[in-house]
Amino acid sequence: MAEAMLAEALPPDRRPAPENWPDWIAQDARAKRRALLAYHDGARVHAGTLPTEDELPAVEAQLSALCRAGLRPRSALRLLLAVDRYIMGWVTEEQAWRQDADERARPPFPDEALRDLPLLREAADVLRMTDHDADFEYGLRILIEGFRVEEGRAEGALE
Repeated sequence: MAEAMLAEALPPDRRPAPENWPDWIAQDARAKRRALLAYHDGARVHAGTLPTEDELPAVEAQLSALCRAGLRPRSALRLLLAVDRYIMGWVTEEQAWRQDADERARPPFPDEALRDLPLLREAADVLRMTDHDADFEYGLRILIEGFRVEEGRAEGALE
């Protein structure tokens, strides 16, 4: 079932390009998120799964593109896993939040609760998860850019 959820979103014949690996990593992440959100508890169903034998060539193609971009195989696979785990955690929380929001009579963290907490009050929209897309994009960008910086700075540190 987990494989079927992502089959349409991520066709096995997609071609990652080494010259713009951050872009295709982000595009794949967005597609996986959309696919998982389309199913009730989609991330929970998919969590803990490993690629099937049929999916291994697609993983190999991604690793090949990342290695042609200068990453080592172990680092490239760690990047793919980190992004997948980010997606799974994000979607699990997002789906739980949306389900709970439907059952709430009032929004969490009302303004009066934040009255004496100026920093939280200033960032309350993030705390209240009012823009799932923007917050997902922020985390995804930080993850990919952080990996790019680390990979450039510490050649061999993850080996």
